[in-house]
Amino acid sequence: MSTTIADSESKVLLVPKSKQVSLSNRFTSLLNRLQPSSEFVVLISALLIGSGSGLTMVLFHYLIDLWETLSFKTLMGTISIWGAWTVALIPMLGGLIVGLMRWRYRDILGQEFAALLSDPRVQTITPLRPIIKMLAASVSLGTGASLGPESPSVEIGSHIGILLGQLFQVSKDRYRLLLGAGVAAGLAAGFNAPIAGVFFALEVVLGTTFSAPAVGLILLSAVFSAIISRTFLGVHPAFDLPEYVVLSHWEWLFYLGLGLLASVVSLLYTQGSN
Repeated sequence: MSTTIADSESKVLLVPKSKQVSLSNRFTSLLNRLQPSSEFVVLISALLIGSGSGLTMVLFHYLIDLWETLSFKTLMGTISIWGAWTVALIPMLGGLIVGLMRWRYRDILGQEFAALLSDPRVQTITPLRPIIKMLAASVSLGTGASLGPESPSVEIGSHIGILLGQLFQVSKDRYRLLLGAGVAAGLAAGFNAPIAGVFFALEVVLGTTFSAPAVGLILLSAVFSAIISRTFLGVHPAFDLPEYVVLSHWEWLFYLGLGLLASVVSLLYTQGSN
């Protein structure tokens, strides 16, 4: 038997198993007793996911700056006397550290974000997972890896949503929704782009299976996350674009060709990956 915290048509919480006595069970029992409205549940879930993802992404950016300072200023200042070639040792050292972390936490670092999306089951993860992912990504980026914070931002945010789903023992449909809210929050905080995070979550995570309350949860999560990120990291665009002036209208033809070429390449890449 299960109880509801929203309306009589949708099940939000699953009954905790009798053999488990945990913090998650206590939260579930508390919500089942209080019977909050669906609007309140959406607001609290968005606040928890957005604030958690926002604070985590702020820490992630600080860790990247810390590793960059330790690598290219402190360590490089010591070994640079051996020659300019020593700069190549920094990415190698970062790769070695990440490789050791991957060997030690192979179950955590071995699964990619695509596996979360393709697996229809409700997955159980450890709270250590987003921390390890964040540390490994910060080491890699801070030591000069030719990657970006896009994928780590999405993964870290999705893990925050999954952990909240575990805490409240949500149903399968709500689990997917919280995962999407975490993705939107992570992308919003990582790139100061809440609207992009919302559309990414709706298109990639939820697809065509979403409703108005789902959009509200994802939108609020992205907004809360972006507010926290802007509070600590400042208001600035993720990419500083130089000023550009169109000198000739013939340039638009090249832009059109670039868009068509990019779409063809993306289709080929998608088909090749599948």
